[in-house]
Parts: sequence; structure tokens; C-alpha cells
Amino acid sequence: MGVPFQWPRESTPEVPVLGAGFSKALSDRMPTTDELGNLVREEYLDGEVGENAPEHFTDGRFETWLSRLAEDQAYLLPEANLRNRARFTLHSAGWIFDMSIL
Repeated sequence: MGVPFQWPRESTPEVPVLGAGFSKALSDRMPTTDELGNLVREEYLDGEVGENAPEHFTDGRFETWLSRLAEDQAYLLPEANLRNRARFTLHSAGWIFDMSIL
């Protein structure tokens, strides 16, 4: 049997990050990762072919897609990786702070 969780007595720089599943469990109004991805796709991508986003995000693919934008891909030319990182930076700032899409 494992040791029960205890909050640290001293402040630490560590911050627990809870996923969309946790938020969804607290409130049905909170989207799952893929639901958020589909909202983002409708609101921000507007069918942009260059984004290489699927028609619908399912099975955690939104997180995978974001990771591919944020990280250099060995099979892409440097300018394509820069373009993807720029898209990630531009879009993610809006997605994170513009919760009105929910």
C-alpha cells in the first residue's frame, strides 16, 4: 500500500498541473482536451490548410497536434519548424487567455 499524499511543509517551486479530465470531473461545463481543441479549431483556425489540423480532434489528438507545432520536427525544413512554432505561439496565447470561446 502506498504512502498517502501530504502537502509539503515548505514552499516549493513545484506546481501540480491538472488535466482537462480533472476539470471535466468538477464541472460538465469544462471541456476535455479534444473538446477544447475543436472549439479552438472553429474559433481560431477557420479552415486554414497550413495548420494541418484534422477536421475533428479525438483520442487526445489536440495535445499531439499542439506538441507538433511547438517542437521541431526532424522531417521538416527549418523554415517550416519556425512557422509552426510561430503558429503555436500566436495561437496558444489567444487560446489560453481568451476563455470566452467556452
